[in-house]
Formats: sequence, structure tokens, C-alpha cells
Amino acid sequence: MKKPQILIDDEIFIRQRFGGVSRIFIEILNARNLFANADITFQNLYSENEYLQEAGLSKLKPYLKNHQFPLKGKTIRFLIGNLSHFVTNQKLKSGNISIFHPSFYSNYFFSALPKATKLVFTLHDLTHEKSNDFLAHIKKQNLERADHIIVVSGQTKKEMEEYYPFTKNKQVSIIHLAQNLPEQSIPIKNLTNNYLLFVGERSHYKNFNTLLNAFGSLSEDFPELNLVCCGGQALSNQENQIISRLNLTQKVFHYKLTDAELKYAYQNAQVFVYPSFNEGFGIPTLEAMSCSTPTILSDIPVFREVAADAALYFNPNDEEDLVSKIKLILTNALVQTELRSKAVRRSTDFSWENHLRKTFKVYQSLL
Repeated sequence: MKKPQILIDDEIFIRQRFGGVSRIFIEILNARNLFANADITFQNLYSENEYLQEAGLSKLKPYLKNHQFPLKGKTIRFLIGNLSHFVTNQKLKSGNISIFHPSFYSNYFFSALPKATKLVFTLHDLTHEKSNDFLAHIKKQNLERADHIIVVSGQTKKEMEEYYPFTKNKQVSIIHLAQNLPEQSIPIKNLTNNYLLFVGERSHYKNFNTLLNAFGSLSEDFPELNLVCCGGQALSNQENQIISRLNLTQKVFHYKLTDAELKYAYQNAQVFVYPSFNEGFGIPTLEAMSCSTPTILSDIPVFREVAADAALYFNPNDEEDLVSKIKLILTNALVQTELRSKAVRRSTDFSWENHLRKTFKVYQSLL
């Protein structure tokens, strides 16, 4: 007897070269053979996503990866995206798909999705709702149609129910994320010494300017201290203007790193700071804790949920509070030791094995 089919689309892999959301789905796809009760299917023609290439799940090599031209990203997403949507819709229309799990926020498949096909929808955060972004409408459509909703934290579930009260009557599973740093780190050439570490995108709700201003104040008392930023885009003109105004031009560095190099950056940082106003989960928190890096987080509910007592917390609107927390770690060896110990223990509570087990349990409930 033919097994039921579970279809995962490649939407996120067209949009992202790397990142937390694509990492979730690559973990599911890499473990798909472990789910014996159905065939988890996936198809991608072209993607520059690094995880997808490592897994050998893209049919064409990313020949354009190192070639830049105007509107490259939009052009690729438009052309490859439309082709992918067509292929996915044809599969859905066949009536052979028991469960469809879209990898990102989209509604291209609604007209092709049979009523009998179950929809699993993963909600990562409520950022679009808080900023009145157009994707909020698409997310609402998916939430209304979903037969089962996955959220990445209890805080995300709480916020979802505040914005979309109808979801209180839906089947919802809280499935925490995990981190993927390799076992071995690789040294970074020309890495500065004695630094604070920031990881990820820096715009808008990431609250990077608060860290910059706090670092400017710290520099007076700790003139040898530097700030290292990993991931995201290169420092923008606006950021460089702020850095120049604060006389930090020779103290703020940006690096593009591999995962092994990123682990090295965590391992050698004096403090990891995550000042975000809003997150759905925050994988860098786990990355830092797994490397026993003393961690300071903005005092928002989701970070308390993830890090518990393994980090220090500060008011994200209060630069002086952040300065005092950083000073405490830099000057108190006992606090450093306690944070390092608690961080490693707390990080072991999160694993992709647990994430996959709970995800497969959701699939099983719909078959």
C-alpha cells in the first residue's frame, strides 16, 4: 500500500541563503526518512541557500551565487518562485498530498489546496503584525485555514492569540528551536581581541543602536574593548555615521563567518549581547549559551522563556542599564563563571531531536 505523502515547499529556500527559518526545514528534510508513516516530499530547481546545497537537495548548482547584477534577488525570486509555485500547485491539485507544510508565509497555493489536504502552518513570530506589514494578512489566511499550527515559543503562542483570538480554538503545538554550531570551531584571521559580540541582522526591532550607544559609554572606562558584529549586511552608511560620532571607528568590526568561525567568535567573546525588542525565539541565544559565553539579553518574555536564569537581562529602552550589566560581567569573575556554567546546562534543554520528534507527532496526528 502506498504511503501518504507530506509535501514541504521550497519557498523559504528561494528567499534565504541562510537563516533560522530555512534551518528548521532543512532539519526536517534531513530527517525525513526517520518518519516511517508517510513519505515527506520536497523539490527545488534552483536555490542559493547554503543549507540546501549542503544537503544536496537543489537540482542545479547555484551558478549565480558569486555573480551580482541589478535586482538579482528580486529577479531570481520572481522567476524561480513562479516556477516553483506552479510545480507545487500541480502536486496539490493531484489530490495525492495528505499534508502540506509551507516553509514560509505565502498564499499562492490556496486555490490549488484541496479541502481534504491538511495544512500545517508554522508561525515564527508576530513581527509583521507589530509593524503592520503586508505579510500579516497572508499569515492570517494561513492561520484560518490551518489544521494544525506550530509556534516556536510559548510567547509566540500568547501573542498569536492576542492578535488572532480565533486561534484559541485551533490545534497548536509549541515546538522550541535548537542551534546548529559544529563541534569544532575554526580560528578567525585578524579577529580583534577583547570584544563584545553581536550576531545577526541589525535593523529596526533588533535595537542595535542601543548597543552602539552603550558601547560608546563603555569605551571611556574600557578603552581596549571592541565590538564585533557577525552576520547580516555590512555596516551601513547610517551606522558608520553613528560609529564615527561616538569616536568608535577603530573599535567596531563586521565579519562574514562560517558556522565554525562563528563558534570561535562566541568562544572568545567577553560578552554576547542580544538587545532585540522582539523575537519569536532567538537562536543566537542558544548558540552563545552552548559556547558558555556570558550572555546579556533584552528583558522580553521570549528570552526569559529560552534562557531562564542563564543570562543577565536589561531594559531594551535603557542604555545605562545595558552599560551596568556589561560592566558587571567584565569586572566580576564570579558572575562570569556562574553565567558560563548555567548557560551550558540550559542549552542542553534544546535539541533538534526534540524539535523533530514533536513535529513528526503533529504530522502523525493528521494522518
